[in-house]
Amino acid sequence: MTWFYWPAIWLATFFLIILWRLFYRSFPQIGVLDLAVIPTFVFAHLTWGAAFYRSDLLAVLVVWLLIGAIWSSIALWHRQRLAFFCHRYWQATGIIGIILLLVLCVLAVILKR
Repeated sequence: MTWFYWPAIWLATFFLIILWRLFYRSFPQIGVLDLAVIPTFVFAHLTWGAAFYRSDLLAVLVVWLLIGAIWSSIALWHRQRLAFFCHRYWQATGIIGIILLLVLCVLAVILKR
């Protein structure tokens, strides 16, 4: 499978998540970013592997977890609730994953010419 199939499948999955959130309002506190984190990183891993023949996503996740550990110690030092911090960290992880997937797609297009 060529590398650009994986971002296309991710885009379709993301669109289905948005449609599900639009029509199914059972859990209003759960947003699109909350649901898109795991599929985003799975498709980022598959895109990275298919485009560059290796995936260093685990190293990116380890660095992100170290940043999260520092961020959590600062947030909890300022008496922020743990549940609020975990929710914000999960949403930030989704944003980082989406940015990573976009960067991978742009790099693959540029470097595969």
